[in-house]
Amino acid sequence: MKRHLTIFFLISFGWLAHPSGLSILPAEQPCYITRTLWRPGSNEIALTFYESSDIEIIDANTLATLFTLKSPSLVAPALGVSDLKWSPDGRFLASAFEDNVLHIWDLSESVIKPPLVIEHRGHFPRLSWNPDSDKLATAWAGRDEPRLILIWDTYTGDLLAHRENPFDQMESRNEFHWVLWSPDGKYLASANNSGQIILWDGSTYIPIIAFLNVYSTNSRFVLGTWSPDSSKFASVNCAASSGNGSCHLWFLEVNTLRTTELFYKEGQDSFFSAPLSWSPNGRFLAVSNYAVQAVQVWDTITHTWVAMIKASENEVSSISWSPDSNWLAFTDGELHIVNIWQAMDTF
Repeated sequence: MKRHLTIFFLISFGWLAHPSGLSILPAEQPCYITRTLWRPGSNEIALTFYESSDIEIIDANTLATLFTLKSPSLVAPALGVSDLKWSPDGRFLASAFEDNVLHIWDLSESVIKPPLVIEHRGHFPRLSWNPDSDKLATAWAGRDEPRLILIWDTYTGDLLAHRENPFDQMESRNEFHWVLWSPDGKYLASANNSGQIILWDGSTYIPIIAFLNVYSTNSRFVLGTWSPDSSKFASVNCAASSGNGSCHLWFLEVNTLRTTELFYKEGQDSFFSAPLSWSPNGRFLAVSNYAVQAVQVWDTITHTWVAMIKASENEVSSISWSPDSNWLAFTDGELHIVNIWQAMDTF
């Protein structure tokens, strides 16, 4: 199946950009693109699709499909990929499916081998690699059971550790939305559906501190990401009501455990909906603004929004920086396209 891909070139940052693009690879059977993920140290991009278990790897320069990862028969074709993560060394690709199965693909050789299959309890697991690429953390939400952080061995699929949320009231059954390993491996950060963020020790997996709705009393959606040097953890707390919203962008200084608010906004154009993506050079944060259907870029040095990239009138479903921070890939699911954007003069 061919996909409809579009590449956009933007010469410099501007507050509102409507890049003109060249459409190539017309879609014979349009399919909602759910994730765009750049491979570390490579020009390859992994794509996932709605109600499809396939993972397509494309060349970022030519947009040609390099190969497609087909899931083993135990995964129903209509079950989509709920999360996808490259290992930091670019060797492994982990995929989680809606039928509680994890796959770890070893893509170090030209011949693609079958993936390591892990049966994962619970639903919609979220994935995160440690910096050595030998452990994989998942957030597990099982019905009527404790919510857990699970640590897996990359090579064997063995369960190495599991931890419950010690700050959670059992009757609330707050599900972990995600878990994120810091780039230096010293910490794990997790968030649940009440807006609570927990910082864990990355070696012992013992909880260090929890932050509950740091800047908002009614947060329902929390986004987070680590700075490349692991010194800061950025988070957006969002609450939505009747089409309106409020969002706080804030940093956690890991050494001091001090939080600092960087940005706050209320109104119809203030609800962010996709994971934050920190540029590998450490300067920029990109996030999807659901209300205005655009990607916004925050400069962590000047503490200002430096770009709003609006390629269409549809929601952006995923964002990913290239390893050199010169390119930003994001998806428009409704138009079935991937946009690859370059800010030549800024980086």
